[in-house]
Parts: sequence; C-alpha cells; structure tokens
Amino acid sequence: MSSVKELHRVTCKLRELITNATSKNEREKVISDISSLIEQRGPLLEGLPSSFEGEDRELMEQIILWDKETKPKLEEIFSEIKGDIRNLQRSKQSNKKYTNPYNQVSVSDGMFLDKKK
Repeated sequence: MSSVKELHRVTCKLRELITNATSKNEREKVISDISSLIEQRGPLLEGLPSSFEGEDRELMEQIILWDKETKPKLEEIFSEIKGDIRNLQRSKQSNKKYTNPYNQVSVSDGMFLDKKK
C-alpha cells in the first residue's frame, strides 16, 4: 500500500474518531486512540514524496481538507481537558482551605521586636 493511501486511511480513522468523540465518560480511551493515530501519521507525513499525480493527488487534497476540519475539533477537545484540569485544581484548593482554614494565616500579634542594639 502506498504511503499516501496509508496516510488517507489513518486520517480517515482520526477524523471519524474526533467527530464522534462527545462523551466525557470515554475520554481516556478516545485520547489514547487519538494520540496513537497521530503517532502513526507522523512517519507517514515525513515519508511523503514532494509531488503527487493522479489518485494520490486527489487523496492528498482530501487529507488536507480533513486536516482543516479536524484541527479546530482537536483544539476544542484540548481546551475542554484544560478546563476540566483547572476546575479540578480549584476544587482541590478549596477543599484544602476548608479542611485547614488557618494554614495560610500569618499573624504577628503578640510578638515583641527589640529595636535597640
């Protein structure tokens, strides 16, 4: 199988996976599948010839079109993950403040400082 056809196949799988990835329950599996497909695409992209003819040219045009569709969706998934991580960190901080509210209080009342030498 030519590298362009293989790249087309992998890109098609990646596109299908990204367009159908809406559930937060299966997020870990979807992320691992996306990363494995991206890892498969890397060497295929590097090994592409500089010019294409016939069917390979049509496949490459479709691959480029799909790339333009999938990049915003990947960025959206990435921003959702970042937001979830940020919310998790906030909830951890608020939980720590609730369990030990006097941890960060620095009071200097009752302290005597001698300024004479």
